[in-house]
Amino acid sequence: EALRERLGRIEAEAVALAVLRERELPRVLDRLADHGVRPVIIKGAALAHTDYAASHLRPSSDVDLFIDADRLDDACRGLEEMGYRRAHLVAGHLIMPQVSYERTEVPGAQHICDVHWKLARPQAFAQAVTYDELSEEAVPIPSLGPRARGASGVHALVIACVHRVAHHSDEVRLIWL
Repeated sequence: EALRERLGRIEAEAVALAVLRERELPRVLDRLADHGVRPVIIKGAALAHTDYAASHLRPSSDVDLFIDADRLDDACRGLEEMGYRRAHLVAGHLIMPQVSYERTEVPGAQHICDVHWKLARPQAFAQAVTYDELSEEAVPIPSLGPRARGASGVHALVIACVHRVAHHSDEVRLIWL
């Protein structure tokens, strides 16, 4: 009974967080569109809405947005206008081809957007899939609004494989398998 109650609380928290994030992401996509940025949602946030019966069943701590590298400044400006703050991480086209932005809506509900312009940090994997390839075959994610697009099934599988090998080869977590 104690385990059932604990799991019930965990699920209730996951549902509440999913609701907040599902309200926030369409706002982010609208603001980015105002700046001419059309991201493709990749990894966990996309899979939660395309491959799971309910989005809260696929936990994630952030939203990964893959953009055209030429639109990076526009994406950053759009997020900053919404009150997002850039995380203090090293970024650069060769070192870290992504920037991370954070905003806390309410205590315990932090929104994190990782903006990628290459697929992975290691150069051997960075161009495994390009923005143009992802964008051309992106699929709509209606539950996240009219601007939401995710990686196609084939691209999602490629991204999952590259992510596991490039970043987590020694870590065994079912969520990445």
